[in-house]
Amino acid sequence: MASGSPPDPNTSLAPPLIGTIIVFHVLSWSAFGARIYTRVKPVLRLECDDYFITAAVTFDVVTWIPLVISTAYGLGRHNYYVSAADMTQAEKFLFIGQPAFAWALACTKISIVCMLFRVQTGISGTSGISGIYWRIFLSIMIVIQVLTAIMNNVFQFSLCKPLPAIWDHTIKNPKCIVAAMHINIIVTAIVTILTDVILSLLPLTFIMRMQLPLREKIALACLMGLGLVASGASIYKTFLAKTYGVTGDTLRDAVGLALCAMIELQLG
Repeated sequence: MASGSPPDPNTSLAPPLIGTIIVFHVLSWSAFGARIYTRVKPVLRLECDDYFITAAVTFDVVTWIPLVISTAYGLGRHNYYVSAADMTQAEKFLFIGQPAFAWALACTKISIVCMLFRVQTGISGTSGISGIYWRIFLSIMIVIQVLTAIMNNVFQFSLCKPLPAIWDHTIKNPKCIVAAMHINIIVTAIVTILTDVILSLLPLTFIMRMQLPLREKIALACLMGLGLVASGASIYKTFLAKTYGVTGDTLRDAVGLALCAMIELQLG
């Protein structure tokens, strides 16, 4: 149990967190299931974007299961009311899901890039030199996503020595690089926001040239525009991360970060 004056009231933000997670995932997994179904029936015609979005969903599961488990140990409550043993378990499960989150986000964006590869191939005006530049640009976007995920994992696993000191605060004299963590958060946020904006606005340059009914073009443009909402979540998450742990109420503060991360992933 944390020291200091008891905060009031002794409540938990876990129920609304879990409820929001369930709603978002029912919607996203339903859309994913419908997408894959249309790609395998009546003829199997899966493309690279389908494989990457499948990988993203898999990493998504690995991310959110530990988060939900951590609520059983006190995530969402004030630290004051949580025992030291439960706090250790809650923070450990929070950490377990973080490396997979980086790859879920990367695979989601790579899936979008692969879709742009495929869609633009069938549109006039992207052949020859312009087509080469287009492919180079999209290839660079893929490399950026992979490097960002790797950088995230490197920082996550080198934050403290020994590693369990991240969640086990009984370990004496750990060597933790707190400044590096904040730098990683800022750099990752900048890359995420830029790629969200680019991948949201880029399709608008060719959607109107696609041979689709107007209502489908509008729907597709709105769907791609959801990435801008994800950008807003990334920005807000960055501000929350800068003050995370300042009050010592880490289990309570982590809920806001988790919600922003979910919006960032599900809409990105």
